[in-house]
Amino acid sequence: MGALMGYVLGTSVSPYIHVEPVIIIAVAVVLGGMITFAVQKVVIICISAFFGSWIFLMGIGQLLSRVKTESLINEPGNVLLLYQKFTWMMLVWLVISMIGIYSQYRRMEKKKE
Repeated sequence: MGALMGYVLGTSVSPYIHVEPVIIIAVAVVLGGMITFAVQKVVIICISAFFGSWIFLMGIGQLLSRVKTESLINEPGNVLLLYQKFTWMMLVWLVISMIGIYSQYRRMEKKKE
């Protein structure tokens, strides 16, 4: 899961950094996998927040007819390239992800008490 998260973040960041995308993605995948083993609880919270917010945004995009369901079914790889068409989606994705991480940490802290 950490490697997949690294891949998604690597493909999202690569257009904005002037380095070969393959290098960025490879480094992000390796780092994501290594981080997963080091801090499992934190990674689970982050992954669920990032992927949950991504699925939420995909649903909203389809509901508003911004994301074409047919093209995503025919070419599933296009899901990871949506940020190129919708720059706003990347920013909203990060904001919703941070809210998800924060709320999960708060809930975890309340359970400790």
